[in-house]
Amino acid sequence: MKVFLPDGAYFFTLTLVDDFSSVEFELNDSVEASQVVNFNTAYEGQLSGMSDVDYYKVTVDETAKLALVFQSELSEGNGWQYELLSEAGSVLGASFCNFTDCQNGETLSVGVQSGTYYLKVHPETDSVNESFLPDGAYFFTVTVVDDFSTVEFEPNNSAEASQVVEFNTAYEGQLSSMSDVDYYTFAIDKTAKLAISFQSELREGNGWQYELLSEAGSVLGASVCDFTDCENGETLSVGVQSGTYYLKSASRIRFSK
Repeated sequence: MKVFLPDGAYFFTLTLVDDFSSVEFELNDSVEASQVVNFNTAYEGQLSGMSDVDYYKVTVDETAKLALVFQSELSEGNGWQYELLSEAGSVLGASFCNFTDCQNGETLSVGVQSGTYYLKVHPETDSVNESFLPDGAYFFTVTVVDDFSTVEFEPNNSAEASQVVEFNTAYEGQLSSMSDVDYYTFAIDKTAKLAISFQSELREGNGWQYELLSEAGSVLGASVCDFTDCENGETLSVGVQSGTYYLKSASRIRFSK
């Protein structure tokens, strides 16, 4: 039966390119088999199937801000998920990359200590249906930035592990998963009006919930930030006494691990 037989010829050409320094090498589907990559170099990879996972390895020799630029060759609705992992396997930062936003490129920034880190890339969906495989190549570049004073450092997922922040300074953070919670702490030495300006990088329907907590854990103020309102920025104002306070940031929709 030849009803579904494609008509006409197909053509292909094989070419060897001597410069292979920035292309993915399989098998790199585990931490143990991860491909070592250098900073400030654009790498190209591609997923071969829905079960394919690509791992890349970088080593940082100082406390720094790690900036990961991720981009796709095509505008793909079935995109990629990529994660920055510690040597112990903890997710320090993660993102989904699809459609035009991915084709244009996006940047994930994470504060890191000296050590070994892994980039893990896999399909955005966990379906086994190969029709969900993202088409085309993906590209990434890892850069180390010396100025790490305003970036989030994981783990900061509890009041006890909260990151100390200063007033009048713009900080950058990112949730690594639906269950991730980020805590920041600061001290106030007088009665005052505290203004928290919160803004998102993108217009997100699945937004953030952030809360101002007292040292005892009471919620003094809270807001949900999503869509264009969050992209444009909003301000939460609360009257406070002298003392220690926490800013808690989490996904608007929470799921436990």
